Amino acid sequence: TPFFVKSSTSFGRLTGLYQTRFSRRDLVNTVRGTFIDKDNRWIADDYPEQQLADMTEDNNVESIIDLPLPLVTSSATAQRLAKQVLYTSREQIVMNVSLGAKAYQLQVGDTIKVTMDRYSWTDKIFLVKSWKSTGGDGSPIEVQVSLQETSSTAYNWSISSDEYQQIVSNNTSLDNIFDGLTISTLNLSAGTASTQPDGTVVNNIACSWTAPSNGQVTHYEFGYKTSGATNFTETTVTNTTFLIEPALVGKNYDVRVRAVTSRGNTSTAYKTGTISNVPAVTTAPSVPTFSTFTATGGYKQVVLDWVNPTNNDLRYVEVARVSGGTTTVIGNSSGTTFTDGGRANSTSYVYKIRAVNTSGIASAYTSTRTATTEADNVGPAGARGAGIWTINLASGDMPAITASSSTINSLFTTNVSSPVDKDQARFTNNTTQEQRVWLYNGSTWAYQAEVIDGNLLVGGSIDATALNVDKLSAISANLGNVTVEDV
Repeated sequence: TPFFVKSSTSFGRLTGLYQTRFSRRDLVNTVRGTFIDKDNRWIADDYPEQQLADMTEDNNVESIIDLPLPLVTSSATAQRLAKQVLYTSREQIVMNVSLGAKAYQLQVGDTIKVTMDRYSWTDKIFLVKSWKSTGGDGSPIEVQVSLQETSSTAYNWSISSDEYQQIVSNNTSLDNIFDGLTISTLNLSAGTASTQPDGTVVNNIACSWTAPSNGQVTHYEFGYKTSGATNFTETTVTNTTFLIEPALVGKNYDVRVRAVTSRGNTSTAYKTGTISNVPAVTTAPSVPTFSTFTATGGYKQVVLDWVNPTNNDLRYVEVARVSGGTTTVIGNSSGTTFTDGGRANSTSYVYKIRAVNTSGIASAYTSTRTATTEADNVGPAGARGAGIWTINLASGDMPAITASSSTINSLFTTNVSSPVDKDQARFTNNTTQEQRVWLYNGSTWAYQAEVIDGNLLVGGSIDATALNVDKLSAISANLGNVTVEDV
């Protein structure tokens, strides 16, 4: 009856997987020795040497064991025993298990089947090398069993190279770490971008590939460079995607990738790919929300307000005025408000806005908003106060000193307005430097002689009789004609 040990059962447990490889000293690839040849007068003779057909695994270095067989009288039997020693030495997994009392039925030389998920063993055959009993003094009875892997193939008379591989490679049914490392597809795509923490946007190339069938792959060696460059930029990737950024616009890129197992095994060739003429990013920012966009008319201006989109790469909001179907950009703002000044009063204006990112890409425009500026600020009608009014006239229009009050009133009304009490009209001519002054007393205009009285200094010539002696002192000379410059 076969004896089974399963990792999921309670009667047995693995106590030590203490050897998976023999040392080079204990690992032989050549067996030679003697036997007693019954066909040659029972004389000790050499039996044919037994050696592995391929010693590449041992670096082609002979490791010889001298195996005398004094109780063997047949050359064929001696060779068979030598073969068994040679091939069973290649099955190197040795382990200890602790079993219950049921294991008392085992004997040295028996074979048992072991199933263990951890190593992907299903009914793997082991040879009982030794056992001993422990416990019995109040502790549970256990049987400590030493096992070495074995297989029926190791006992064949003739072993092919494929059969030899069965002997040395039956440690597990897990994937062979040397096989299934080919990457079948590598996909490259450009035209995408990512936003950096500072709001800038960089172009990138998205790379993805199919995982190979080998289940021992732990990571990938990934490299890329611009076409024509000598060296690849290399990195290690644990999944099947990678983002090359920043990718230079208009450049061609060469990409390569290969799988690496947990033991560092790689496929002999990379999976390669090329992408040409990386395009510029075309991702536009979001359109400003129309419901937050307002236009308010004021005195000779319109104030626009909005809420900015949340894009990290937003640079500013562009403002445009619409007139007769023509859109004219009038400015931008990195904030949330804009004032369009210098507008006409009582006039309607139409506006729309759009967002622009750091790459210069603009969103679509919002719908339009309309606002009307305020009317001109005109105070209420009413009487004005008296004033001094300078009215410049041509030489031929200067009124004579003897001009009537109605003539002066007509000139004043035409050039200023209706007069009020104490208005002063100063008629001047810049060419002749003349000036003549009339005062209004509420009903008529009266000419004012050219006098110097401390308040009025008139250009031209005046005679001494025009001087106000109350304002001057000690005039004892006949001054004759005195000009303003002389005074």
